[in-house]
Amino acid sequence: MSELSLKQCKNPCCFYLHLGINTKCGLYCCKMCKRYGWHGNACEKIIITATTSENGRLGNQIIRNLAVSLIAEKNDLNVVYANKGLISRLGITLFSGKKTYNNAIELNENNYLTVYNSDNLKSNLNANPNFFQTKEITHLIYNYLRKDEIKTNIINNNPFKNRYNNNDDLFMLD
Repeated sequence: MSELSLKQCKNPCCFYLHLGINTKCGLYCCKMCKRYGWHGNACEKIIITATTSENGRLGNQIIRNLAVSLIAEKNDLNVVYANKGLISRLGITLFSGKKTYNNAIELNENNYLTVYNSDNLKSNLNANPNFFQTKEITHLIYNYLRKDEIKTNIINNNPFKNRYNNNDDLFMLD
């Protein structure tokens, strides 16, 4: 379930999406519905790039969220991430910008690099049905995670950080 609650949102698009039923926009609208008090079809007013916790476990969600975050950062795209709080506790910061659009494109393994390399993204992204675990995409994510600032943040959030470069444990088999 998402970090946002359906209790205050009567938008049928949001409700069906939470149940795992595809909606006409395919995106998550609750945040805007709650903020602006919309209780109709918010899909016609605004749609948001969002990721879901319904498609894959945490590892898959981290990869999907990072793949979307890399594009969002290049394009100042507003994104609502599934399990953002949990992922940030791991030291992984997910980017969410200011831009939203009234249309969306499906982001998948086949068009990811084209969208990533685009200089003028003018739509929200629907990344939810995909896992983004091709060699090229995971290589981009790997390089991002290996940046000194990102790696340091992950290490500093690790409860066992005192063991980095100081692990003299020995495991022996009989």
